[in-house]
Amino acid sequence: MRAVTFGAFILIIALTIGCAMENGSTNEQLATKISPRGEWSKTIEPPVSYAGTIPCASCPGIRMTLTLMPDHTFRLRQIYIGAKAGQDDTFHRLGRWALTDEGRMLVLFGGSEPPQRFALKSVETLRLLTSEGESIRSELNYELNRTAQFDPIPEPMQFRGMYRYMADAGLFVECNTGKSYFVAHEGDNAALERGYIAARPEPGAEVLVILTGHIALRPKMEGEGEVEVLVVDKSGKIWPDEACLPKSKASLTDTHWKVLELQGRPLKRGGQEREPHLVLASEGDRAHGFAGCNRFFGGFMREGDTLRFSQLGSTRMACPAGMEQEQLFLAALGRVDRYEIHGQVLELYEAELLLARFEAAAFKTSSQRP
Repeated sequence: MRAVTFGAFILIIALTIGCAMENGSTNEQLATKISPRGEWSKTIEPPVSYAGTIPCASCPGIRMTLTLMPDHTFRLRQIYIGAKAGQDDTFHRLGRWALTDEGRMLVLFGGSEPPQRFALKSVETLRLLTSEGESIRSELNYELNRTAQFDPIPEPMQFRGMYRYMADAGLFVECNTGKSYFVAHEGDNAALERGYIAARPEPGAEVLVILTGHIALRPKMEGEGEVEVLVVDKSGKIWPDEACLPKSKASLTDTHWKVLELQGRPLKRGGQEREPHLVLASEGDRAHGFAGCNRFFGGFMREGDTLRFSQLGSTRMACPAGMEQEQLFLAALGRVDRYEIHGQVLELYEAELLLARFEAAAFKTSSQRP
């Protein structure tokens, strides 16, 4: 592996980026289609940041910072004020942006949610719109204003993307943006390299990785100036058989979600006839499922990509095996505050901590529900 030349590695990187943009960047293709390159320069001059506090249905407000980059990628910080036991909850989102409606509407693509839309009241002010692009009829403040200083949003956040390690260098291609980063030789990078070597199907193969990291500027390897790199703060999970963009995407509600992992531990079936699963019924916002020994039920609330379960209860049967796993399942549901859907996989989080992963299965009719 060390015999690979730097020039050959650069060629590999170029091919990787090309494949990512050709096969994995549906949002980029759509963004280019509705907003030709260069059109945005007539109104917005990135890099630029917008900030403001918008209304929140379940908390005093959402403090939002949106940073638009020249390469049509964005970084979004959302702080749900006092949303969790009086403490703030912070979420990050990465993706691509475009202008449409003759430059009067800003559209954010990426993540598990539908595109987010803002009206350009001016180059100084954005106003949040509905998911359909309609005005929000309210006297409340839904505006973000341009900040005096550019905010690169440098704090640690979750990154999801395809990673490979060759010629003593790591390359990470972020899923929602298709953007490539060299991985800095600092932080928890050594643990990521070890995990990759253990999990890769063959040398140089790409694997799907979720990690905690931050974007930082470092001197270029050649020439003057600086370049953005990814610094790994905490090496995360590696899935060698998965990719960024599956063929289809399941719905959060009215889907039979069977458990894959609980708090980092793969599910143990143990010969059980019924698999632990979760169903979120759109009618009445009711949650129910099977935890491994007992049936459970309760309510759920979602707003954007936030998700919380409430009033969870269950039957009280005792089982000779599987009780510890059931307790992990129910405890995880009680901690959830957001979700992501990647194709047929549902991931439940507490802030940046991955609590559980599920896979979509055929939805059961009401007569088959537990």
